[in-house]
Amino acid sequence: LARFHEMCSGSEEGQRWCLRAKIDYTNKNKALRDPVMYRCNLEPHARTGTKYKAYPTYDFACPIVDSVEGVTNALRTTEYRDRLAQYYWVQDALALRRVNVYEFSRQ
Repeated sequence: LARFHEMCSGSEEGQRWCLRAKIDYTNKNKALRDPVMYRCNLEPHARTGTKYKAYPTYDFACPIVDSVEGVTNALRTTEYRDRLAQYYWVQDALALRRVNVYEFSRQ
């Protein structure tokens, strides 16, 4: 927790760290091994400026936002196929409602 506070403060030490979910190192799907959930970024945000220094990754934020905001069907391109299991893992780990995900691609 101390390292996460360092990340949130944007200190030099905090910039060395990221927050990972240690799911299953033996899983064949590399997205389920130890994905990054939060990372430090000192670049000013378009809306919040420099208020925050640690941000959730897309792979961590999307399953939460989709579920909480009531999304029923999500469309994702096939390039995210390997990350679908991680998407559902986040929702299950946080006891969130599952969102149906449909994939599409160009042919």
